[in-house]
Amino acid sequence: MLDREGPDFVNKSEDEAIGVCARYAADRILEQIRKDLTGFGVTFDRWFSEQSLYDSGRVQQTIDHLKNRVMSTKRTGHFGSEQKLSGMKKTGWWSEATD
Repeated sequence: MLDREGPDFVNKSEDEAIGVCARYAADRILEQIRKDLTGFGVTFDRWFSEQSLYDSGRVQQTIDHLKNRVMSTKRTGHFGSEQKLSGMKKTGWWSEATD
């Protein structure tokens, strides 16, 4: 890692160093997966990391949108039924959306 990251790597906090090592390992694993898939004849137009959805805020944005939609649905009675809302509560989704 010192060759790759330089001498400042040793000054990183433990959490930062673990993050650098984890990204390095994930990149190597993904590289091998891509090679394997190419060997099987499987190609993708676009690769992206699930983490990028969290980092960009898209996951939280979608959760907030769905929460607002469920709360609005409960107030207006449109788009579904109380049964659907209680199903969300049973699965642990947004317990504040139901009584």
